This record gives sequence, C-alpha cells and structure tokens, in this order.
Amino acid sequence: MKKFFTSAALFVACIIQALAQQNCSNPLPVTLCPATVLNGQTNAGMLNDFVNPCNLSGEDLVYSFTTAPGTTNIYICYAAVSATMRAYFTSNCNATVSCGFNVINTSATLTYTVTGNTTYFLWIDAGGPVTYNISFGNDTTSTFVNIPNTQGNLGFENTVCAVPPFKASKPFLQVSYNGSFKTDPMTLSPLNVPGTLCIATHFRNTTGIEGIKRFEFYYNVLGYSNFTPSPMSFPGFYNAGTWNASWVGNKWVFIFTDLAGSGKGDFTGAPNICLRYEFCFNITPISNDPVKTLVLDSAFSDGFGLGFTGIVRSGCCPGCFTNCLGGPGAFASAGAHGFGTSVGDPAGNGLPIVLLQFSAKPKHKTVEVNWITASEFNNDYFTIEKSQDGNEWITAHEANGAGNSTTPISYSYTDLDPFPRTSYYRLKQTDFDGTTTYSDPASVNLKNIVQPIVFPNPTQGEVVVSGIDLLSDIESVPDLKFRLSNLMGNTFTIPYSQINGDIQFDISSFAKGIYLLEVDQDGMISHHRIVLQN
Repeated sequence: MKKFFTSAALFVACIIQALAQQNCSNPLPVTLCPATVLNGQTNAGMLNDFVNPCNLSGEDLVYSFTTAPGTTNIYICYAAVSATMRAYFTSNCNATVSCGFNVINTSATLTYTVTGNTTYFLWIDAGGPVTYNISFGNDTTSTFVNIPNTQGNLGFENTVCAVPPFKASKPFLQVSYNGSFKTDPMTLSPLNVPGTLCIATHFRNTTGIEGIKRFEFYYNVLGYSNFTPSPMSFPGFYNAGTWNASWVGNKWVFIFTDLAGSGKGDFTGAPNICLRYEFCFNITPISNDPVKTLVLDSAFSDGFGLGFTGIVRSGCCPGCFTNCLGGPGAFASAGAHGFGTSVGDPAGNGLPIVLLQFSAKPKHKTVEVNWITASEFNNDYFTIEKSQDGNEWITAHEANGAGNSTTPISYSYTDLDPFPRTSYYRLKQTDFDGTTTYSDPASVNLKNIVQPIVFPNPTQGEVVVSGIDLLSDIESVPDLKFRLSNLMGNTFTIPYSQINGDIQFDISSFAKGIYLLEVDQDGMISHHRIVLQN
C-alpha cells in the first residue's frame, strides 16, 4: 500500500511538472540579474490559456520576473526557434490592454521599457509545437558619465625603425622578397618563379590606447599570378589573440581577434613606438611594371578610447545581446581610423584614398549612396557607377575629390532613378594623372512599392494594413516600422501582428481623435490619416 501511494505521488508530481508555467497560477519564475538562460524550452504539454481575444489556438507558456528599483529595461534573447511564435510582454498576467506582440520565427533580441519595482510576465503563444532557447536580463542602475577621449596619437612611425626602409619618405614601411630587403622602385626576379614577399608596416601610439585591428592588401592580377598569405592565421604581435586572413576580390584582409573578446586591436600600450606588423605572401611575379606590381597597404584601428558623454547602464546582458547596456563600448567602432600607403608607387604617389565605408541603401523610391574616406592623396574626383546586372556599368554621378587630406571626409549621392528591383553600385576613384581604382560593388533590392490600404477608417480600435507585397512576409523584413502620432505631435510605438498576410494592431486603449500612421520600410515611407472613435 505504501508503495502504491509513493507511485501515485510521483505520478501527480510528473503531472504538475508537465503543466508547469501553463497559466498565471504557476508561471515559471526567472531572475534577470544574474541573467537566466533556458535552453530547449517547449510548449508541448501546456494548456491553451492565453487571454482572449489575443490567443492563438495552441499550447501557451508564461514566465514571471521581478524588476529591482532603478530598472528601466528588460532584455530578452531568443535563439533556435523552431517555428513561428508570438511573445507578449505584460504587467498584468490575466489581461492585456491590447493584442500587441512580437512575432519570432528564428532568433531575436527584444528590449522592453519598464518603471518601478514591479512583476512582469512574458507569454509565449504558438499555434503548434515549438522549441526554442530563451534568456533574460535587465539593467539595474543608470549613471551619467563624461569620459574624455583617450585614443591618443596613433599613426605611422616616422622615426627610422625599419632599416633599410622601403623609401626615404616612408620610414614606416619595409619590404623584403625571398629574405632580401627591397627599396623603391621594387624589382622582383626571376619572373614566373614562386617567392615570398613580406610587407612590414610600423606604427606608434605614445599617448593613448587605440590600436591596429585590420590590414588590407590589394594587388594587381596583371603583376602576380599567385598572391596568397603565408601563413593564413598567426598569433598577435603584441596582444593575446589571432590574426586571420580572408579573401575579397583582389584583396586580402587580415583581422585581429583578441583573446579576451573585447574587440581590441593588436596593441597593449607597451611598447608604444616602432610597433611592427609584418604580413607575408607566397607570390609568383609575372611583371616588373610598377603599375602592375603595385600593392596597396591599408590599416584600420579598433577605435578604442573614443570619448563618450551620456548614460551608462549597469546590469546583466542575456544570451545573444553583445552589449545591451550601451555605453562607451558600444561606440568604439565609430572612432576607428584608417591609414594608407603602397608598395610600388608607380606615379611617385602613395595610396590615392583609404576608403572607410561605401554603402548603398534604399530610401523610398530612391537609393542613397554614401562613402567615407580616411585619407586622400592626389585624388581628383569620384564617379558613382551603377549596373542592372553587375557586368555592364554606366555613370550615375561624379563628385570632386579633396585632392589631399588626412582627415575623414563623408560623401553622399541620391539616385533618383534606380533600376527596377536590383541595382548595383560601385565607386570609381580617379587620380590627377588619370589612374583609377574601384571599390567592391554594393547591391540594392527595391521591392515593388504599392500604396498600403489601411482600414477600417474610422475605426473602433482595430487597424489593418493590407494590400502590398512588401508587407506580405513581415517576419523576413526586420526593418519594417509603424509609428503613430496625434495632432499634438506626440508619437507612440505600436506593437503589431501578422495575420493572413495583413498587419494588424489595436489602438482601442488610445483617446479618440485623429491620428497619423507612418509606415516605414527601409526608408520607403507612406502616411495615413486614421480617425479613432471609441
């Protein structure tokens, strides 16, 4: 008999375990700081208990968590989601003000703003079986800080560290071929025989912490039949970490990854002069024409030490959030610097430009092209070229260069007449002597733009946006945004859902009146007047 009761107790315990976190009477409590990480979560065996009329037919789960005083944001990270599900965030487990939720089908990082010392709930609602990993975190305090710039004077080393230097005007550059040092003009012999070319660039930073993180080497296929790194991966010269090579077009890119995972470059502050970064390549020279054997050598910094004034939060970042708390670490890349030189100097000049960024993005029915140079040398002008297939190019725009500059310069151009669907853009740079270089191309896909249909209007609270291909697959369009504003200029962020290809949201909790709805997808914006009657 005793054995029977023991078995019955175990059976009841298993039932309770299976129905855990099924509704508001038994949510699964999680901590926010330290962060909670839950892998292999599933709705299998749960009940269909979420609040109507927002509920999908299927098993539901609910988590609960309590914020501490000083909390402003809760961070939730989703990964390995096996099927589409909805996530509802609410302060009232048994009721919702509106059916606002986030649709998640692969992975997501979501931030929810909160106030006070309050318990909150997260409902997971799905129409069928789903598994996923989820983690929770939050900020705990916020502090205003004013951090001075400590990047320092990172730059080429102009004292004689490289003996002999490649060129008197470039004491920071040293080149060797098969163990013998080369000077400008460079001769590689015998031709058509494999050899090893090593390029060493020297830097210094005597007053700050900014270091070198990336090198790029562009070579001409008319001068080399083979140009491959040797080795492809090797330890840092100064900082603990690894340099790894990757190939893009006729360019080899080396990126340093520090062992601590902080994003820091290959620099520790000591030594701070004559910092030598050497990269070697297995090559087969096929020409000694200086134009053809030219190698463009560009270096880029980690941007560390950039000054910061603003709010810094403390707390716990969950799972796939890399820096949910923001602050100085989140803005390091904005302070990165670029440095350029060349091996060969066919016209007696250095690298014409060091390109920090080249991008093309859709904006309404146009395309915005932007580029930033870190430095320019004898740069006459730029040409924006565009193509419909990536093979045949036409001139879209020309812009004057700066001639000579050692500070970052931003350029932009708006293409008012892009090709239907896909357009390709590239940047052509022309030197004063007519020498040209090209950037890697950027592609833009302009989807069919159809005016949305918004109904019913007037409305009692429910609003549907329908009738355009752009919105038919909301889960694959992460940049879709809706913004609602009243006639006083106050704006509201409105959660939305996708049902049968339409976008739906509920504004019944808002005060009656006239509202303006803005639909924004990658800068393609439309406006709609909505009358709310309730």
